[in-house]
Amino acid sequence: MDWQSALDRYQRDLLWIATAMFVMIGSDGKTPVPTVRRSVRGAVLLILRPAEAALRRLIVVKAFLMRQGGYVPKAARKRAAPDRPIPRGNGANRVPPFALFDPRKPFSSNKKRRGRRGPPPRISGFGDGSWRAHDAPAAAATGPDDALNAAGLCGRLMALRRALDDLEGQARRMMRMQARRREAGESFARTEPIRRGFPPGHRTRRRHAVDDVLRDCSIWARRAEAAPDTS
Repeated sequence: MDWQSALDRYQRDLLWIATAMFVMIGSDGKTPVPTVRRSVRGAVLLILRPAEAALRRLIVVKAFLMRQGGYVPKAARKRAAPDRPIPRGNGANRVPPFALFDPRKPFSSNKKRRGRRGPPPRISGFGDGSWRAHDAPAAAATGPDDALNAAGLCGRLMALRRALDDLEGQARRMMRMQARRREAGESFARTEPIRRGFPPGHRTRRRHAVDDVLRDCSIWARRAEAAPDTS
């Protein structure tokens, strides 16, 4: 199997998808936009979540290739707590780190009942047994063109793009995190970046090109996990 060719191919595909998402929100990919329309935000999130899951699986493949090449992650060093606050720069423009581990999958068996939309009815009772319904306050109208804060969305997109440009650095970071979690005695589920079962953003019916990328990246990541360690 040509691991490197597959890695390069899906990295290019995800870079194209990331660029398309920046175009959708009206950003050049370097400067965040303050707001985004509600309809656009929903459309981007349908692509972003599976794109993040696909990238995590590409990083797993990259880490596998690095280990096959003889790379050994350094042991985690214990650092003393800082004696003064660490400057973080402008928080509004700071790109958050890319999330290297899949979010936990909810396994709760208690299904929440779908509540009634809108304000609840307001009813008063009287001594003579009669009832009177009050006029309920009107719910705030929402529309697809409403302007929503885009800070969180831009942060996730920029973190995705930055991680795509530095797969090796993200693979090193992932392996260091795994080593720290093993030293802390965490369970297997929290030391492995890929959760069992369907990946986040999985859809049975294809709706976007990212669905094909996620499916293929998941297959390659599973192969990397199952491959014997020859490092």
